[in-house]
Amino acid sequence: MTGKKISPRIARLVPLPREVKALKGNFAWQKGIRVILEKGNVRDAFAAEILLKACKDRGIAAPKIYDKTDLKTPGKPTIIAGDPCRHFLLLEAMKKNGIEISQEMGDDGYILHISPSQILIAGNTAAGIYYGFQTLIQLLPEKGETGIPCVSIRDWSSLRHRGISMDFARGQFPTPEYVKKIIGEMAHYKLNMLVLYLENAFLFPSHPNLGKNRDRLTPEEAKDLDAFAKKHHVMLIPCLDSPAHMERFLAEPEISHLAEGTELDYLRSLINVTHPETYPLLQELYTDMAKAFSAPLFLIAGDEVLALGKGKSKKEADKYGADNLYIRHIKILREILLDLGKRSIVAGDPFEPGFFKAFGIDNYGLKALYKLPRDIIIIPWHYNRVEKFEFGEQLNNLGFDMHLWASFCDYNGIFPETGTALDNISSYVPYAHRLNALGALCSGWGDRNTFRETNWPTCAFFSEYAWRQDAREKGKLFPIAAERFFGPGTAAIEKAHLFLGNIHHYFGWSIMGLDSPGFRMFYNPMEPRELTEEQLGLLSEFRRDAKAARKSFEIARKNASRHRDFLEFVEFSLDQFDVMGDLVECRHLMAKKDPKSQKRFKALIKNVSESVTSLHKRYQKLWHRSRRPKGLEPNNGNFEKLIESIRKIMNDKK
Repeated sequence: MTGKKISPRIARLVPLPREVKALKGNFAWQKGIRVILEKGNVRDAFAAEILLKACKDRGIAAPKIYDKTDLKTPGKPTIIAGDPCRHFLLLEAMKKNGIEISQEMGDDGYILHISPSQILIAGNTAAGIYYGFQTLIQLLPEKGETGIPCVSIRDWSSLRHRGISMDFARGQFPTPEYVKKIIGEMAHYKLNMLVLYLENAFLFPSHPNLGKNRDRLTPEEAKDLDAFAKKHHVMLIPCLDSPAHMERFLAEPEISHLAEGTELDYLRSLINVTHPETYPLLQELYTDMAKAFSAPLFLIAGDEVLALGKGKSKKEADKYGADNLYIRHIKILREILLDLGKRSIVAGDPFEPGFFKAFGIDNYGLKALYKLPRDIIIIPWHYNRVEKFEFGEQLNNLGFDMHLWASFCDYNGIFPETGTALDNISSYVPYAHRLNALGALCSGWGDRNTFRETNWPTCAFFSEYAWRQDAREKGKLFPIAAERFFGPGTAAIEKAHLFLGNIHHYFGWSIMGLDSPGFRMFYNPMEPRELTEEQLGLLSEFRRDAKAARKSFEIARKNASRHRDFLEFVEFSLDQFDVMGDLVECRHLMAKKDPKSQKRFKALIKNVSESVTSLHKRYQKLWHRSRRPKGLEPNNGNFEKLIESIRKIMNDKK
């Protein structure tokens, strides 16, 4: 940041630009503003159309687009945008203002120069120009404002790839319309990569019966989304994970014999890499999926694979080594994908020293990693706070490109663990910049019933850490990111997000394995569970903090000027947490035999029954807004089991 003190409106930009110089005056936003583009440039015209839509959404005058480079500009407020090497009217205006695109700005960099009568947007590529428009959109007048502060911005990112991932496989299968909405939103924050974790949630032309009983993405839908994403300068990267995480594939009768074993879940989820039918099948599957996407990258993943060699492939693993079977697997898939023009991306957990130390398990280590071709991109993933990251230096020394994967921490629960996600992103993503990594991504799994719509403030927060190495401190940035998404006066919603994402603090005593306590606390059957004095104290604290979180939410809802529909998902979670507190108390009262406790229980369980039934209906309604129907069935079942459990208790008490 350079120049004079930056105005609060500039400070609310997300991500915050690299170089900002305050200028005197304001650009008055009014009728008659002209946007002058290079003649016939459809990409820049698309970016300008997004500006026009944003103006209409805010209820302010929308400019008119011209593509005549000889148009005279004096006397009227003007926006000139494009590549100065092709748009000479822009080049002349930049020379007059003494500004130019410099070497470090690269493909995604842009200049946004705002003076009282003119706005200049310049970039080396259509992506940079697009991002300049997105920053201008964030500066548009809000309610009660009439102009934009004059400023000169030079901005760029040191990471080529900045993105998020979406899980299509574990139930929450979004509609194509919602995926397009996600693409538009993430591109607004200058994110340019969307990974689709698909497994068998794809209609494979060579094997159309695989996944026929579930929601699937068709090749035609994939190509349509791919074309849409390109307009927003977003790459769609498909993921077909193997050899592990294939349990949904291997449950299909026609290929179930290819599982590593049938006795245990971890064997049923892994394909037998020594079976003669395995690689002909995988070649067909990977080819089908790769052909539906234009991006030059493909995520093999290959994570959490240490069951390899524990079942049907044990004989070969004992003879040749499980690590060599795994490396062979990756190399075979790499060659399949190279023939299709794709570069492979592989997870880092099979190789990162000490990754599974907490579980008392060794992985294949660096010696196995030495054997991989260096054109493979490695994705080290960590979903908690990272104090040190030696594996990144080791990858650099070995000559591997890398994507660092952080997380929204939205798995195995009923609301993302927001505080954990902020710690993870703020401590881990900066390593991507320090190590000159290829990129950084934030993974969203959304399994069980954590609505993805609640991730957007965290996504905006992540975008700044992905864009620049010196992102703002997490405690300052998160409320700014939340306000950027919902509009001025909504920063208070951060308190609701942090409360909802801190379930471990109140119910950590119930944790089993890797599960979040929230899912269990809400959906578990109604059985007696007496609380200790300490646990009762935490329940009281939970209820008090829930009231404070709701107050913060109401402030945000009152002021929200954008994405108000997304607030309904947060409100649902607040209501669900209130009922969860009642359920915990009900289970405690069931264990108490004194008359006072039983009287309280009878009154409370009736309210709980009505509330859970109402939540179930609301949950279904929210689901159908942006998701296909079949994935709802397991969560319908969770609600129905809880409702039936409550009814049984009520009948028994009559």
